[in-house]
Amino acid sequence: MRLPCLTTQLEDSFDVFETQDYKGSFKDYIENSISDFEEQSSDTDKKDLKEELLHWKNDIDEKIVEFRNLNSTRAQKLRESFLARLSKELELLLDLHEHKLGVKKNSDGTELADRGSLVRAENFVEVLIKIFTEAKDKYRRTRNDAESTMKNLNGDFETALSDFDEITDSIFATKKKIASAKEKVLDVCRDLFNAQKQNFIADWCYQLFTDILWNDVPKYDGLIKELEQYRNKYRKAILTFKEIDKDINKFLDDNRHFEPNPLFAVIFDYEKDVEEAYKKLLAEKPEEYIFGELSDSVTDAHAFGKDYLNAANKTVSLVNIDILNATEKFFFEPVNKVNIADRILDTPDVCERLEQGTYFETSPIYLGVEETVMNREGLSFKDSTFFAISIPDEYEGKPCKDISGVVRGNGINRICPMEQDPEKYQKEPCHMFNHCLKQKLLHHAPSNVAITPTSEISEVNIMHSIAGYPLYSLSSVMNNCKSVYAASKLKQQKENEENGTDYEEINMFGSLQFDDLDEKSVDPRKLQNEFRKLLIVAYIAKRLKVQPLSVDFVTERDLMQNRKDKPGLHLGNSMNEVMVRFQSSRFKDKKDIEQFKKETVHFMEKLSGNEEKFFSEAEKTYKSMKEELPAGFIQNDLDLMNELVKELTNKTLFEDKELDTLWG
Repeated sequence: MRLPCLTTQLEDSFDVFETQDYKGSFKDYIENSISDFEEQSSDTDKKDLKEELLHWKNDIDEKIVEFRNLNSTRAQKLRESFLARLSKELELLLDLHEHKLGVKKNSDGTELADRGSLVRAENFVEVLIKIFTEAKDKYRRTRNDAESTMKNLNGDFETALSDFDEITDSIFATKKKIASAKEKVLDVCRDLFNAQKQNFIADWCYQLFTDILWNDVPKYDGLIKELEQYRNKYRKAILTFKEIDKDINKFLDDNRHFEPNPLFAVIFDYEKDVEEAYKKLLAEKPEEYIFGELSDSVTDAHAFGKDYLNAANKTVSLVNIDILNATEKFFFEPVNKVNIADRILDTPDVCERLEQGTYFETSPIYLGVEETVMNREGLSFKDSTFFAISIPDEYEGKPCKDISGVVRGNGINRICPMEQDPEKYQKEPCHMFNHCLKQKLLHHAPSNVAITPTSEISEVNIMHSIAGYPLYSLSSVMNNCKSVYAASKLKQQKENEENGTDYEEINMFGSLQFDDLDEKSVDPRKLQNEFRKLLIVAYIAKRLKVQPLSVDFVTERDLMQNRKDKPGLHLGNSMNEVMVRFQSSRFKDKKDIEQFKKETVHFMEKLSGNEEKFFSEAEKTYKSMKEELPAGFIQNDLDLMNELVKELTNKTLFEDKELDTLWG
């Protein structure tokens, strides 16, 4: 990338003048004007020469004003042009595809291919800031020198004009003396006009690097500020990536050796499903392909963007999600090829536990469903103990394809049709017989077990419920009932098509939270209340804008840019929609909610020493909400407000009434 501040290119780009009769540099226009005047005035009577000279100078003075007006917006256009070129250059420096960057060179000077680097991009911007800062200082000095020169030349012009008067009025004036005096006046004019031109150009260049003014008021940030924003964001992104790198290394160290339960050990084998899959991937697809795909994924508008600036506006967890989303798709193909049924059946220890039913007690909960979904399957959360198993649906065309639901309900033992009536299938036996996961489950499962099929071959999911433990409080991107599972996938595919996105597949190796069977699940009402408290904190702080058709959050970036009236984070079209997004597992929803939570918690952490001010604002908000609740808020939010204000300030908005006062 050429740096115009190191050459005359930048100054030349401002030295532009165009009239009906002329198009070129103003410097040449001055020279042409002087030449034309000398030629036209060669036969002028000496009595009229001074008047012609002053008239000519006034005309050039007007042209200087015209020159200034013509170029008044050029700094803005040059700024936009440079930033567009800079963005393209940064895209190249950050592209992980192997290509020539002009960085690495062979011994003979030929360029070598290389990959992009965030650190290199940050260093590149840092060098530009250094060069532009030097250029800024240079043009500040040039502008000041030009102003000083103009003052001196104005005096010189008056002196030269006075000398010209004396000579032309003298009875001894000769053509040679008059021509010499005129030439001296023109030389001073030339220097004065060029100094005025240089003063304008130096000032425009200085503004380009600092602040571009409009009527002496800053209208656009100069290039140095723009570059500093790039640099600061890149530094923040680099620190984030370093933090993630530490977390990943720690995770790998902590989880390289683990003791899974017997069933999970079969479903997920680290060596087979991670190490072998990775080696196979590298063997089948070259490094260039992987880096290319990775680059396209992380530079997508939904991830970091072409210039990676989005990375600076995200929390560490959201950056991590983008990286995982970009890389995990390489492994979906090998993971989806895993046949869990075969793995389980080929593992004697697990089969023995399967037959004994003991695997129920040691299996993690993989997913949860709503009660309405279970009702459609003829199941109920009210059962004192309930199990559900979803297994790969490999039974199309098999006699048992319709066996699902409660296996031993109402005293009826549903088993494999070939076991129940061998003679019926003697001529056309099922090739899976005696090597079939569904058959084994039907044969050995205890009562009160539901078998539900899934369309994904790589999944075996187990649910376990004890009365009072709400399964639907578990966070998951999957459902174990086929009808809901299929609907969930269809909905995601439709959203991807409508939005032009490519979010993660619904897969058992997605982002799941596991609860041990011997521990209570988290009450979803508690999680919802904690989230509503954050909404209330933001509302008190006037960071949450609740309108009839929009709920928006004023981000920290909005505050920095003084845009309180234009919130940058849209949380939903209503408070109800915000609560739905809070419980969603879609990446877009998780990102927005995570950013809101992160910034609100950060605001709460900064309340130390400002509790009185916050309490005062809370009192005003409480009184206002008590008179009329804003759209989407409920009566219970007033109690939550009192609770959180007490937590943050150790003061109460109102005292809880004693039981006997409730009767009036």
